[in-house]
Amino acid sequence: MQNKDRFLTRIGLFIVAATFLTASFSGGMVSAEQGDWPQWRGPNRDGISDETGILKSWPKDGLKVLWRVPIGDGYSGISISQGRLYTMEAEDEGEFVTCLEASSGKEVWRFRTDAKFYNDRGDGPRSAPTVDGNQVFVLGASGKLYALDAETGEKLWGHDFVEEFGSGIPGWGFSSSPIVEGNLVLVEAGGKDGKSIVAFDKKSGDVQWTTHTDEAGYSSPIAITFNGIRQIIFLTPNNLVSVSPTDGQIYWKYHWPEGINIATPVFIKPDKIFVSCSYDKGSVLVKIDADGDKFGVEEVWKSKVMKNHFNSSVLQGEYLYGFDNAILKCIKADTGEEQWKHRGFGKGSLLLADGHLIILGEKGKLGLVEATPKEYKEKANFQLFEELCWTVPTLVDGKLYVRHQKEMVCLDIKAEMPKVGGNWTGTWGVSGAPKEYQQRLDCRVVALGADQWEATFEGECGRPYKYTIQMLGTRAGDVVLFKGSADLGEKDGGVYDWIGRAAEDKFVGFYTSKKYTGTFEMTRSEEMPDATSADLN
Repeated sequence: MQNKDRFLTRIGLFIVAATFLTASFSGGMVSAEQGDWPQWRGPNRDGISDETGILKSWPKDGLKVLWRVPIGDGYSGISISQGRLYTMEAEDEGEFVTCLEASSGKEVWRFRTDAKFYNDRGDGPRSAPTVDGNQVFVLGASGKLYALDAETGEKLWGHDFVEEFGSGIPGWGFSSSPIVEGNLVLVEAGGKDGKSIVAFDKKSGDVQWTTHTDEAGYSSPIAITFNGIRQIIFLTPNNLVSVSPTDGQIYWKYHWPEGINIATPVFIKPDKIFVSCSYDKGSVLVKIDADGDKFGVEEVWKSKVMKNHFNSSVLQGEYLYGFDNAILKCIKADTGEEQWKHRGFGKGSLLLADGHLIILGEKGKLGLVEATPKEYKEKANFQLFEELCWTVPTLVDGKLYVRHQKEMVCLDIKAEMPKVGGNWTGTWGVSGAPKEYQQRLDCRVVALGADQWEATFEGECGRPYKYTIQMLGTRAGDVVLFKGSADLGEKDGGVYDWIGRAAEDKFVGFYTSKKYTGTFEMTRSEEMPDATSADLN
């Protein structure tokens, strides 16, 4: 090293931290940028949000309500894209698609899709809108499919399944949510004579192909890639069916009759699919096999351990979490072995975010449960509604959107920013060296923007000079993880990699190079607001 300050090159935000750091957290790290929730069960149709930093401890009187609006009948899901919220509802004698501002709940437009659907299990539409770019696709309870302009609500094209394909309206109404794959929109139409599954050109609305023969069911399809081949998985009333999105070729079928199939299948990479059904049917795990360009499927296990009714399970790691009718359970995915069970939410719905299950009970209780197979570990709950709640919540940008048949609310579930801004003081030194050989280390942390920080270290080195280290950090739950590296030359140890973790009262980490490995530990000497670096210039 030379007798002057050294500057370590900035690096970009990182996702994976060393085991030293991640051992202190539950769950894995994900990107700090949050996406939309543009369709049924989220971006991947799996009920999993990539958000971190959600509030893990809730006030006794519940999460803060950001806005609250009345809404019409229905169980339609809530889809959000580019700041707009889309759902379906029934009001007076009509069925509508409604677009709201996600930030305020203010109505932007609405489009009448059909007459109101009446049913003894609840009136109104069931399907969730699917947003793709500047289009939104919706399926009404009586089988009318529309493509609308997402900005204006203008009708682009439409189809009537009953009139065109001879479909029968299911007893509880059409409930499957459309799926977009490339230039196609695929829907379970339930038509006769090979028209159960239909693919439409998403721009023109022209029918591209039809396949399979079965009545219309209630489950929504998913898209998977197995053995390099894209497949769309439909759970019809009697079969689990894999079709080619390009031409409707049926790759394989698994016969699954007698129950009422409502829950969405769960893909367990690389080759398994979990299916669950209520009405004493149970669940099954199947494995896909490939022989050249031919596919088959076989049972791995079948059991009544998990009987999803109208809401689907989520997968984290090797475990599935879901409702066995009115009992929340965790089961091992590859065996079906029950890990724990808990009552208290009725037939609830759930999504997975930041290592936790966000659960809405059917009687309006909202809860937060850590997603761990070890035990049922509830973090928080409160009574949000007093009405029947059969719609799974939606999570986007720290806001939780929840509805019942008369009202929709937006809740603030984002945790406060980690308080790491300020000056820190401590020591650093080579691993294994006596404590008296530890040197002084000072640090200043400032915010760069949303969930991003910059840490500048100034360290003594036992000789009459100091050097500077600069790292970038990103939020991981309640803490901030930092990482930086630079090449100081072979004489001084070559490339040094620094990794650190900062919370409210402690900043710890380690550094390593070809020659040296060491640790550092600091406490905050002066707290300051998380002003941005631009504010400090």
